[in-house]
Amino acid sequence: MKNYVTEYISGIAFRYVGRFVVWDFDGTLHQSHNLGKHIEEQYRILLQRLTGKIFTKREFNDLSTHYGSWSRAVSNTALTPEEQAISFVDKTYNNTKFIQADAVMVSRIQKLNKYKHIILSNATHAQIVSGLQAIGFNKYGNNSISPFVAIAGRDDTGVLKPSIESFRYVLNLTRSQRLRHLFIGDSFETDIVPARAFGFWSLHRDTAIKLFDEA
Repeated sequence: MKNYVTEYISGIAFRYVGRFVVWDFDGTLHQSHNLGKHIEEQYRILLQRLTGKIFTKREFNDLSTHYGSWSRAVSNTALTPEEQAISFVDKTYNNTKFIQADAVMVSRIQKLNKYKHIILSNATHAQIVSGLQAIGFNKYGNNSISPFVAIAGRDDTGVLKPSIESFRYVLNLTRSQRLRHLFIGDSFETDIVPARAFGFWSLHRDTAIKLFDEA
């Protein structure tokens, strides 16, 4: 309840001072239970390969809960760079096969035309672009997707969330005050908490959708 109240206040405040809405991608603009299950299993398999040990699904779930994500569970347990783990798992699937068209989400964001929209994700730039097209957003120009004025994947920022530098990358793009940004994501550990620590307003995607739909 405390988190929801804090987020609700953040959402109301942003309406008065906000200019930029920064969206996470996977799990925020689209959600796929089957994709999530596939990715989790691939990280578990990777961890077993790297360590030479067997991890049950429950054991891997406990590790992921402890470290905050599947990729960080592999990175910290196998002592391997997180980005290498993510890149390895990325090669095991095509995200567009799991992403469904979502006309409601497209319309929802298009109606928020008083704000400039940006995407900041740990996915690659190409994965984000193809995923947005699968959802139903229109492509224009050279890899630009309406209505997003900027797309920042991990290959653009050079870092992974929850690194503060990923949010600083966005700030360098907008050259605006931190309080004019609202970050929307699906993970408190990777999205909400670090964005707020950096000085952005931040909301969980479920709270944000509710607030925007009520506006």
